[in-house]
Amino acid sequence: MSIHQVYMDTGYGPIDEEHHSISEQLRALLAAANADDLAQTRAVCHVIFKNVASHFAHEERLMDQWKYPKAERHREAHASFLNDAGQFVAELEASGVTPRFPHAAHAALRPHARARPSAARVSADPPGPSRGRPPSRAPRAP
Repeated sequence: MSIHQVYMDTGYGPIDEEHHSISEQLRALLAAANADDLAQTRAVCHVIFKNVASHFAHEERLMDQWKYPKAERHREAHASFLNDAGQFVAELEASGVTPRFPHAAHAALRPHARARPSAARVSADPPGPSRGRPPSRAPRAP
């Protein structure tokens, strides 16, 4: 399985860098899983999900700072993804790399990718020169 969708540019450098890094880590995860390399799959899996959790926390701080109106829905998507990630890690530990694992790992990102455009709009409108002001325009609806 390959990744056909690349990370989304939001126009806000720190978030874009995180999206790019996570996309590259996901590619490494799928490559290890497709190669049936259990040790590498485990190692990359733990790194990527740790980094995803940190990325989600970063997004949530921005949503709070900028009073994003759909923050709760986006938090729910984050929580769902992290729950799924925990299940994938448990499956990996219990069963190793199964034929389902690469597909399931790739599919797990879809809910966040769907939820992300609305939050990405927040990221694309970072505070002005003072870095403390809220975005100048309202976020777009997904």
